[in-house]
Amino acid sequence: MMRNRRTYRIRSIAAKTAIVYAIVGCLWILFSDRLLEKVVSSMDQVMLLQTYKGWFYVAITAFLIYMLVLKDLRKLDSTNTALKESYFKLEETNEKLVQVENSLILSEERYRIAIEGSSDGIWDWDIKSNRLYLSLRVNRILEISADVPPESMETVNELSDPNDIRTILWRYKKCLEGSSNHCTSRFRIRTSDNTFKWLSVRGKLIYDADGIPVRMTGALTDITESIAAEERIRQLAYYDVLTGLPNRQFFIEQLNTALLQPDAASRKPAVLYLDLDDFKSINDTLGHDLGDKLIQAVGSRLISILPPDCLISRLGGDDFLMLLQQTDSKEHAWSVADNLLSELKKAFYVEYHELYITASIGIAAFPDDGKDSKTLIRNVDTALNAAKEKGRNGCQTYIDEMNQRVQERMEVENSLRNALLNNEFRLHYQPQVDIHTGNIIGMEALIRWQHSKKGLVPPLKFLPVAEDTGLIVPIGEWVLHTACIQGKKWSDRSDTRIKMSVNLSANQFRTKELLDTVIHVLDSTGIDPLCLNVEITESIAMEDLEYTTELLRKLKQLGITISLDDFGTGYSSLSYLMQLPIDVLKMDKAFIDNITKDKRVQAIAKSIIKMAHSLDILVTAEGVETQEQLEFLRQHDCDAYQGYYYSRPLPEHEIERLLQSETGTWYR
Repeated sequence: MMRNRRTYRIRSIAAKTAIVYAIVGCLWILFSDRLLEKVVSSMDQVMLLQTYKGWFYVAITAFLIYMLVLKDLRKLDSTNTALKESYFKLEETNEKLVQVENSLILSEERYRIAIEGSSDGIWDWDIKSNRLYLSLRVNRILEISADVPPESMETVNELSDPNDIRTILWRYKKCLEGSSNHCTSRFRIRTSDNTFKWLSVRGKLIYDADGIPVRMTGALTDITESIAAEERIRQLAYYDVLTGLPNRQFFIEQLNTALLQPDAASRKPAVLYLDLDDFKSINDTLGHDLGDKLIQAVGSRLISILPPDCLISRLGGDDFLMLLQQTDSKEHAWSVADNLLSELKKAFYVEYHELYITASIGIAAFPDDGKDSKTLIRNVDTALNAAKEKGRNGCQTYIDEMNQRVQERMEVENSLRNALLNNEFRLHYQPQVDIHTGNIIGMEALIRWQHSKKGLVPPLKFLPVAEDTGLIVPIGEWVLHTACIQGKKWSDRSDTRIKMSVNLSANQFRTKELLDTVIHVLDSTGIDPLCLNVEITESIAMEDLEYTTELLRKLKQLGITISLDDFGTGYSSLSYLMQLPIDVLKMDKAFIDNITKDKRVQAIAKSIIKMAHSLDILVTAEGVETQEQLEFLRQHDCDAYQGYYYSRPLPEHEIERLLQSETGTWYR
């Protein structure tokens, strides 16, 4: 329609122009000739002017036609140029559109690949229409066919745990109510192979201009492997690798939970702390692999003995903690512990070995022995130590006095660590006397602790603590060095050799550096090795008879003499006396105390003296306090003695006065 109107208008303009041109031309011809006839009289001139007039008309007409054609050509050229520019722009725009389209196709493809290749599935919920879009990844994760309509979620509900679904719906409801615009949940679904798969679903609300939620979009992830990894980490964090039993951390958390229950005071939960006696010897003799298997067997037996609600935990090594959830009294806990000890005494069969063990158990009950887990565990540990001190293979309930002893022990340990630095140790010396001549033949160096605030601390107060903490090793080295300096001094001022006897502790004797330490002390002090005597107890000697024999032989090769202390209180075996390179056997004070009253003790004492002499071993009696005791020993050929009858242990200056008064001229 528009095209027809435009064509009509063009034709109308062209027709009007042609008519105007015809009228003007006709008028020009008619009136121009008449005008010429009036102006010019000569026909020749008229003819000439008409010729000029015709040429003029043609020129004017040609010029006008030229201008019109030029104008139209310029318009046409301008139109063509504009058309070309429009074409080029259109073509350029078309290329850009193609590029944009290709980019959109590529982006869409990449997005699809990213979505399908990731572990997340995408979902989108149109709240108004209640339609749900699920990506193919979601369908694969949920194991739902792509043919299932998006809004049909009955399959998910059927596969999911009802409690999980209720929790998710509650959280999304709270989200829609405005508590947050984000929501995250975990739930489980049952897979086609009848196992469970853990999923994590995350969503975010999208609002319209009025702030009304219109959509929620989010992602769904399969987190089954993550949950399994978390469980493995939890297993490592809360369970013992060797036995599979809960570890200390798990035990403490469960104990805290039990103590916080409202009825805890009426249930009276009790903690039992069990430690196997002398388990180290099994590891040392049969190996750690077999020791581990024995620990596993002990854990299994504890599970079979204790009530099902009892929590059993392995702390490490051969230590076990047990929580009795309910006890009538401490006597009830004691009976459970006593039953444990009886069952553990029964044989264990591990790799063709028949093993027998005993254990010690400490008991602490809530609330009497502690109102929190930290206090209960500390006190049950104290009770266990008390059970061990009583001789092991027994039980001990916690009492308040134990805590006082522990605090005293800690104070001793803390002070003991600085005693060497503060030069608080002293040596006292007890003379050893030839029983037949009455001459002093040696001195036993005995350590004393002159505490800066508490004064003189008895050896029995600090030596066991030093032994347990390992401080006895540097202390023992100090004793050896100081005693050798003093022995060198006395020997140089005497006409006869005075032996200096030094006791070696269990820890000191076990150190690999002992031989080097002794050699260094001999070199640094200059004492004659023949003037040094080292004393070890029966129990130390028997820990590792082969090691003991080899070490004592090396000490004897240096010229040092060896004494076996406290003989008669331990093994007292003739067979090991024959193996050990012993020079002196020291009869324990326990024999000497009753040697004049008990005929059985007298018989044993006489047998010890004869047995030692038959092996070329000298005998020294310890703790002689009466003339009657001395006379009995002299009659039965004992070689030497020491004790309060002759002298108590004395400091250096008092010993020197004693030497001068007793020996006369041979000590200067």
